Amino acid sequence: MFPLKLDCIKYLEQLRWSDQVKCPYCKSKYNTSFKREKRYHCNTCFTSFSVMVGTALHNTKLDLQKWFAAIIIIVRSDGTISCRNLAEKLGINRNTCNFINQRINKLINQNKQTFQSLVEMHIIEQIEKPNVPLRESSWFNEAIKFLLKEIRM
Repeated sequence: MFPLKLDCIKYLEQLRWSDQVKCPYCKSKYNTSFKREKRYHCNTCFTSFSVMVGTALHNTKLDLQKWFAAIIIIVRSDGTISCRNLAEKLGINRNTCNFINQRINKLINQNKQTFQSLVEMHIIEQIEKPNVPLRESSWFNEAIKFLLKEIRM
């Protein structure tokens, strides 16, 4: 799906910002990118940020590929997968899985209708276009956008 972390970050940036990077703190469009990292410096509020700030992915050390896989598994299971099964499928320990589950469940609770529409999109797309690659799948794009929603901690 995404072989490198950098591929995941580019994909997230495209989904969240399209062509115009915005500071998540002050919403300013005036920023400078750091050359070595996929981070930005806001020239208005003088803070450093990445595409993950303010989302469920903020301050995580877990690979983005695992986050993507987790949201796929959770959507496909209609949000009913146990933490033990999710940890087994992702190849992570239960504590890490609890962290993922807490973040994603918080998003689901804050956006129940959006999550239900994601599940419905997945089901419809599986029936109508069963062989569409994941990257080209509309429900997958919406699922990752769901991960990028602002989360209230």
